[in-house]
Amino acid sequence: MPRTQRRNAWFGWGSASSPAKSPFAQELSRREREQMLAEKNMQRTKGASIFDEEIKESESAQKEEDPAAPQDKHAPRLGAGTKVKEHMERAENPDPRWRVRYLKKKVMQMVRDGDKPLTREQRIRLTEKEHTSASEALPTSTKKLMFLSRQIAGKTVDDAITQMRFSKKKMAREVRYQLEEARDNAIAAHGMGLGAVQGKTLEKPRKIQTKDGHWMEVADPTTLYVDQSWVTKGPYRGLRIQYHARSRMSRMWRPTAGKFISLSPNPACPIAKSGTNRS
Repeated sequence: MPRTQRRNAWFGWGSASSPAKSPFAQELSRREREQMLAEKNMQRTKGASIFDEEIKESESAQKEEDPAAPQDKHAPRLGAGTKVKEHMERAENPDPRWRVRYLKKKVMQMVRDGDKPLTREQRIRLTEKEHTSASEALPTSTKKLMFLSRQIAGKTVDDAITQMRFSKKKMAREVRYQLEEARDNAIAAHGMGLGAVQGKTLEKPRKIQTKDGHWMEVADPTTLYVDQSWVTKGPYRGLRIQYHARSRMSRMWRPTAGKFISLSPNPACPIAKSGTNRS
């Protein structure tokens, strides 16, 4: 005779049924646990912070302005950020071994080349300021954007903006916007293009030769000009299928291009750049 096997499972036998918590109570307990964990991580550090005095002053000023405001002991302090040691090291010194090797290399290079005179490029770097601007991925190809890049290379910023203003090219307005943005950032961040002290200019305009062999007169040595202008390829923004004869087809990619502009003061000094403009 066939035998049958019977199995019985008793789950929760003899355990008292716990009262069900309301969703509101569960939400409050979860928030309290998250707040305590966040406060523990925020305060896990060694020693006091250098911003403790400023934070205490701001907190005391806030209490004086509104003394009746409720004080939450679990609320994060004003201006407080993560002070976890691992987080700070990851942000300030991501690769310690590489940093030590780099510093050793630079110290040896400085000792080895201490007596050598500075090269022309190094003197230019020490005496002239430079600002580089990069555009976003423009919906065009490098073949089309290349002509606009060559058109503004070597010109002053004002002349380049005028060229793009009256250009019929579709991407001319994008290049014009980038020129205006680069000019404003160079003035605000590096103090370029502000003019000489008390508006002084050269007694006699100097003539300089551009990379194209053209001569131009410079009266204000602080005038901004487009030193370098070049174009790079960007990521593709899509594709479409192009069908051919004999059941063949190919993919037509939609390209993007990036525009880079380097602004520098007008080269009116003897060590000025010559022939360094590239498009």
